[in-house]
Amino acid sequence: MSKKISDFIFQKNIIDVNHSFSSKDDIDAFFALLPPQVISKWPLDMKQNGLQTKYLSALVIPETWKSDAYFLLQAEVSNEKQKAIIEQTFQFTDDKNLIITIGSVHKEESDAYPQKMRLARHLSENNFQFLSAYDKKVKPKNPSYIQIHASSGLTKQNVQTYGGYVWANNGFDFANASELKATRSAFRSFLRRYKLQISDKNLKLFTKPCHFSAYSCGFLVNVNGKLHHMGKAFLFQHSWRGVQKTSSRNSIERAYANAYYSEPIPALRRKRAFKTLNKKYRHFLRNNYKKALLSRISYRIKTLGRLMSFKFIQRRFR
Repeated sequence: MSKKISDFIFQKNIIDVNHSFSSKDDIDAFFALLPPQVISKWPLDMKQNGLQTKYLSALVIPETWKSDAYFLLQAEVSNEKQKAIIEQTFQFTDDKNLIITIGSVHKEESDAYPQKMRLARHLSENNFQFLSAYDKKVKPKNPSYIQIHASSGLTKQNVQTYGGYVWANNGFDFANASELKATRSAFRSFLRRYKLQISDKNLKLFTKPCHFSAYSCGFLVNVNGKLHHMGKAFLFQHSWRGVQKTSSRNSIERAYANAYYSEPIPALRRKRAFKTLNKKYRHFLRNNYKKALLSRISYRIKTLGRLMSFKFIQRRFR
């Protein structure tokens, strides 16, 4: 007997079945298009990632399945040290392609993002493989995709959440041209705060979220008591909308994510991933870093010179 999506959800560890779950029949009717090869790649089955999944709610909305319905899922994932809550939706279009929206990923008792569990990596990759298997079997007119709102800033509990930076390292592109334009504008304003300039020509080299994530000019910014390079600090305070399509398997942003997460040493991850980016961007960043370094050295020499002159004058007039 072939496994169904409801078989993943209705397990011993579910809670409050009467109020938070649609019936097995409604759930299976919603996912009727899925062949067994696709169901076997159910993205919330995270045993291979070392995580346990407990389903908190699973609702077909509206309750009676219709062509415009969507499936809302909320689950608790955990390991021996941490727990986190995931919320995402599944929706089929009229052209039979499948859209997954990752709506929320946060710690159990906080809106903050649980970095150490690598949930962004597991979710983006598991969902991508699920959608890729679906497109391969069903062959919809358009590529299926994952969409996110990469949210950054402080939570209600006044804790920094790193969504804007974390999702940029996980294979996502900007949702549209307007999102890229808004991010470029915000990035330029952010640099100006620290008396740094970027030309229109160089700004056009930034086309993907990972370009902003990878940016560094040697200038470090203090965020909540920790020093971070400029790109990371920028994405800690900038929210953006992203998308990852099944057609982007060999994209720049996915190559960056694969390189980033294949490096076991945290200090080397950005350096390894940086090598996957295009030559023009890498050339700009290296030159930019050298110019900034020379500028800082020059500034320090001038400061030291003024200090030495001041000390000489003090000795002269004692």
